[in-house]
Amino acid sequence: MLAGPVGPWLPRLASDRAVRRVRPDPGQPFAVAAEAVGRQILACVSAAAAGQGLGLGLGLGMTLADARALCPGLVTRPADAGADAAALGAIIRWGGGS
Repeated sequence: MLAGPVGPWLPRLASDRAVRRVRPDPGQPFAVAAEAVGRQILACVSAAAAGQGLGLGLGLGMTLADARALCPGLVTRPADAGADAAALGAIIRWGGGS
């Protein structure tokens, strides 16, 4: 998830960007994982992933191990802050920003 003022409006930018490259089956739970304090955590989850997992849903900050225990079919990719920033820049330019 993005931090700062645009985060609430683009909560799935990282997973949406990655899904366009990976192209999992429609409805396949997908998440972007990032390194934090020596372990992998979910940094962004697709809408399908948020709806999976014993009715609880997979959420931001959940460890990747816990997420895979709840949803063994979870597809993940590593976080790429540079690519996310470039995608956000393209959206800003498209919207007429500088």
